[in-house]
Amino acid sequence: MRPSTITFLATALAATLSLSACGEKSADAPKAEAVAPASTPATGSYKLNFRVDPNPPTGAKENAMHVTVEDSSGKPVADAQVHITLTMPAMPEMKMPEMKNGADLPWTGSDYSAPVQVTMKGGWNVEVEAKRSGEVLGKYETKLDGK
Repeated sequence: MRPSTITFLATALAATLSLSACGEKSADAPKAEAVAPASTPATGSYKLNFRVDPNPPTGAKENAMHVTVEDSSGKPVADAQVHITLTMPAMPEMKMPEMKNGADLPWTGSDYSAPVQVTMKGGWNVEVEAKRSGEVLGKYETKLDGK
């Protein structure tokens, strides 16, 4: 082979290996989720995390919604009231009004979770709020795309 061919092949191999390493995850890494970063309340003392199973969620079915609430030291908070609201914005061009569905998620010993109906396929806004004794500990907002 000519030196330019060898240089080209070596460069292509190096680029391929570099790019493949970018997508690599360790065995301990959590499963990818279609969520945005948790919003943090003004006090910054609580963190909310959300995941849905299956991901992406199935439209016209119940899907397991999971929320964790952690204090500033990363310890789980087990005595919060957690509520989730799913909203599909109105689609006037299709003569569809806004749709909403929500649920209180009970503590299960490891997180707050319950099956929640994703009433149809399409884009949904997700709002999660955690409270304790009427005080808002934190809020979380993201989007889901029901399949």
